[in-house]
Amino acid sequence: MSPRAFAHLLPAEAIIWARWIRLYGAGWERFDYDVRVGEGRPVDPAWPPEIQRMARTLSQKRIDAVGYIGTVPTIFEVTPRGTRTTYGALQLYGKLYRDTLAYNGPLELVAVTVRIDPDVQRVMVAEGIRVYLLEPTPGE
Repeated sequence: MSPRAFAHLLPAEAIIWARWIRLYGAGWERFDYDVRVGEGRPVDPAWPPEIQRMARTLSQKRIDAVGYIGTVPTIFEVTPRGTRTTYGALQLYGKLYRDTLAYNGPLELVAVTVRIDPDVQRVMVAEGIRVYLLEPTPGE
C-alpha cells in the first residue's frame, strides 16, 4: 500500500504506517482513520451553528488509526520517534475513545515507530501497550 493512501498522516508517519500495514495489517479485519474523539475546544455560542460545528470538529483529538479484530478496537499511534508524548497520546486517546463512543469493552493501545526511548518502551510494555518497533530505513 502506498503512503499516499494515508494523507491524514505526516509524510514520515505515512511511510512507517504503509510498511506496518504490509507487515502486520492482515491481522486486523478493517481500519478507520483520523478518528475524532473528545469534545474539542469550547465554541462561542454567538457563532452560527455551522461554524460552531466546524470549530468543534477541527479541534477534536484525532487518532491516527483504529483497527478492529471482531468488535475489539486497537488504537494506533504512528510516529518516527516513540517518546513520552507517544505514551501520553495513547493514554489520552484510549480514555477519549471510551468517553466519546460510550465504549466499555476491551481496548488495545499500540505504538508503531522506528525509534523509541527505552524508558518509554519499558513503561508502555509494563502497562500493556504494544510496541511495534520497525527497522529504520535509510533517511528515517
